[in-house]
Amino acid sequence: MTDIYTDIDVTSGGDTFYEGMATCKANWAIADAGTNSITCRTTTLTTSQVNNLRATPISLVAAPGAGYWLDFQGVTLSYNYTTTAFTVGADEDLILRYDGGAGSDLTASIESAGFLDQTVDEIRYLPPASWTVTDDVVSIVNKKIEIFNTGTGETSAGGTSTLIVKVKYLVHATGL
Repeated sequence: MTDIYTDIDVTSGGDTFYEGMATCKANWAIADAGTNSITCRTTTLTTSQVNNLRATPISLVAAPGAGYWLDFQGVTLSYNYTTTAFTVGADEDLILRYDGGAGSDLTASIESAGFLDQTVDEIRYLPPASWTVTDDVVSIVNKKIEIFNTGTGETSAGGTSTLIVKVKYLVHATGL
């Protein structure tokens, strides 16, 4: 491995400095670790999308690409009541997860009753679900984050409201 400190001349603004930075990046995975700050992605789900989350989960954050994974930081769900509330069954709860359920669930169950069936606006915040030391990040490399209905059925058609979902996340390089 190259001694990166000898290749960087911090007093130089020319090629030596930039060549040194390229050497640093080539030798330190941290130099290409993805984003340094939390990103927020907002998705507004239509009435139809909310009604069909069991059969058709909705992508909230796109897969980051080969060699990267999404580090979920939390979600805010805003139920925007319009003229008709949704009809929800007892088991038709929502959850955020990685694409196809890879890895652990990202949130605890989001109870639909008392939330999507209300005749007023509602807001819920959910922090990340707890991970354990046995959760393997390799299984979530290049996986998107999606919202899914965990129930045995869909919410009943007839609701006219929307659901605004704001996901906070970081992107990390695996270094593999």
